[in-house]
Amino acid sequence: MRRDLPPLTALIAFEAAARHLNFTRAASELNVTQPAISHQIHTLETDLGARLFDRNGRRVSLTEIGQTYFNVVSGSLGEIADVTRSIRHIEDSGLVTIAASPGLSAFWLLPRLEMLREEKTDLRVRIVTIDADRDLSLDAVDFAIHFGPGTWPSARCWRMMYEEVTPVCAPGYRNGTAADWTPEAIWADALIQGDEAEPEWFTWDDWRLRWCPETEGAGPRQAVANYSVVLMQAIAGRGIALGWKPMLDDLLAAGTLIKAGDFPLTSDRGYFIIEALGRPIRDEVKFLREWLLGQVGALSPVAVPDMIAGLPQA
Repeated sequence: MRRDLPPLTALIAFEAAARHLNFTRAASELNVTQPAISHQIHTLETDLGARLFDRNGRRVSLTEIGQTYFNVVSGSLGEIADVTRSIRHIEDSGLVTIAASPGLSAFWLLPRLEMLREEKTDLRVRIVTIDADRDLSLDAVDFAIHFGPGTWPSARCWRMMYEEVTPVCAPGYRNGTAADWTPEAIWADALIQGDEAEPEWFTWDDWRLRWCPETEGAGPRQAVANYSVVLMQAIAGRGIALGWKPMLDDLLAAGTLIKAGDFPLTSDRGYFIIEALGRPIRDEVKFLREWLLGQVGALSPVAVPDMIAGLPQA
């Protein structure tokens, strides 16, 4: 039988490339170079004697044979992952692993889990941080809390909330209050943005098109590493940030941040709890998922995370 099997590394590269329909994203997921993915695909196609991808410039699509092969390979690797996960859970039963972005983890999830641990002392939770769609894998976690359209393949989704984004700043920033801001004044101010934004995330340019499309020019921009740092810079009084719910809930309630006027952006996207299909769900996983869904809109007693305590103000 082993003589009939292609190289395992080539199968893994093929599954990632076929799932993303993008060799670069597959390379990022597997922590290799794009040429390495291309080489593995070429090796596999040579071994099979069949073309798996149609290539049109930088875009790729699966051939009919490629689609058939992907369905089998993806399902088989998924079954291996499920069995592996079950074996690991025998040694690590009771531990619930959640994937979430650093910002959501720090400003919403962790404070609530600390509150829950006071009531359920035997609960064990591990958080794996993810920054973008290319980092999202349900293979090694019980579920993820992720932003997007709610259409992830081979996954069951529960919507937590719709997307709502609004400008925020530190209290008294520029000696102003929430009512003092206008869209034109905000656009001319120091705007903070993350430099690793995903294509579907709202940007300051999206905000301008909604609230002051006739305004020309722009104020100074500050690009920082990720969304946690965006909020930390805003809390420190270094500019205005776009704030996503639910990460703002506790900070706004505590007065750590205020809305710069009332100029929101909304969409049909949002935050979802995502769980892989076809996996046995343990009682503790179901309990935590349902508890977190019930926490939407509830404020945590921990208003300001420890990670920003003592942050110097501008």
